[in-house]
Amino acid sequence: MKKGFIVLCLFVANSFANEGKNLLEWNPFDLPFTRGLNLNYERIIGNKNSLGLNPIYEGIGMPNEWHARINMTFSHYSKNDYKGFVYSPRLSLFYAELKTRTKIAKETTLSPSFGFAYRWRFENGITFCIGMGAGPVIEIHRDPELRKDKLYIFDLESIGFVF
Repeated sequence: MKKGFIVLCLFVANSFANEGKNLLEWNPFDLPFTRGLNLNYERIIGNKNSLGLNPIYEGIGMPNEWHARINMTFSHYSKNDYKGFVYSPRLSLFYAELKTRTKIAKETTLSPSFGFAYRWRFENGITFCIGMGAGPVIEIHRDPELRKDKLYIFDLESIGFVF
């Protein structure tokens, strides 16, 4: 218990010591349109670069299907501190399940892709981002009941804050 509390204190202290180096975003359009949750976390490394993790879950309230995706990203900004044009190569791992009449069909894919966006950062730390990207789909496993996708196309709309 003591060790856990000490680790928590160190984590909190480190977060405050690195103020302005973390970005947390949410895509508000995913919930109404894809019934999903799309979050993005980035951490600045250097002046104009960041590493990120982007978990996505789709299928909230849908009893017959759900999709999960995790993106690992490297982003380069045209300006410092999470603003300006963003060039973002990423690697995406996708998993889906769909209930058919006879079984649960599953799919797993890997997608190396590239995104391009523009991010605004306001004085209060709030951010707004809009863009898109695409990449090929590498099939790891796909049941024959599911359609085969050859191209992964994604949007990059988000609202967030820097802390």
